[in-house]
Amino acid sequence: MQITDQDITKRITTLEQAIEAWAITRELWFDAGFQSFSERVDGDPGLTPVATILVSDGDLLRFIEEGIDGAGDEFHTILKQHGFWCENMDGVSLHIYPEEEGELHQPILDYVRWKWICGLLQPDVDDVYEEIYAHFAKRPDDLHRLHWRDFEVLIARSLRHQGFQVELGPGSNDGGVDIRLMQRAPLGDFLTLVQVKRYVSHPGR
Repeated sequence: MQITDQDITKRITTLEQAIEAWAITRELWFDAGFQSFSERVDGDPGLTPVATILVSDGDLLRFIEEGIDGAGDEFHTILKQHGFWCENMDGVSLHIYPEEEGELHQPILDYVRWKWICGLLQPDVDDVYEEIYAHFAKRPDDLHRLHWRDFEVLIARSLRHQGFQVELGPGSNDGGVDIRLMQRAPLGDFLTLVQVKRYVSHPGR
């Protein structure tokens, strides 16, 4: 059975809730929370999928790391029960990974990279990231996973990369004009109005 993004989100949320509930019972859930890889780390997710990151400025990570009152054993037992393991990165953030031989390893690796790719699609960023185009070149079906606004941003940035002067529309109440392209030419300027459409690759399925 294929593991969907919804399945992954549910498994990660269930783990986070179990960790938080345990930390609350030990009165350690102060200045603590979870962040995704893309929220916490400015960089490529690499080949080791980070399912979630436990961040704490309080005593929680110290109790876990030093095994105070058995906290370390209890915490690692929770992780193992859910199919995960962890690594303390800097004393305030604990990276939590799916077990390498577990069923979640590859799906979470794909999921984390997908979220990172989506994070690169920001309307206010003009730089072209080769990673984006390399990803969709290898996985064109992922274009259908994009939110409609992210798809418009992707098309606008692709056109800008090709040398057009691009103005991205507001996304709503735009009269059907998603992108305006301006081309400067010796005989006059040309304005092209673009409506972005995404068609299903396999009609009827």
